[in-house]
Amino acid sequence: MKAVSAPGAKSPVLLDFRKSLLQSFAINERANQLLISNIGDRAWQAGCPTGKGRSIADVAVHIHHVRLMWLSAADQTAKCRGN
Repeated sequence: MKAVSAPGAKSPVLLDFRKSLLQSFAINERANQLLISNIGDRAWQAGCPTGKGRSIADVAVHIHHVRLMWLSAADQTAKCRGN
């Protein structure tokens, strides 16, 4: 842990960046799951109203692949299923 003093703080605050990162990831995952669980079956493959862009399913796949990329970059020894 690293002690960090905020401007004007009387004492340093201990920050655990690993714990904060994991908590942020978990919150983001819960939000993603909430959104995904509320998308209707027909909406997944529906085209974009403008005719350009990706379907919701394509965006979900992209997000998944980017997350795998970042996990692989964070730990070169990790094995990600699906890659």
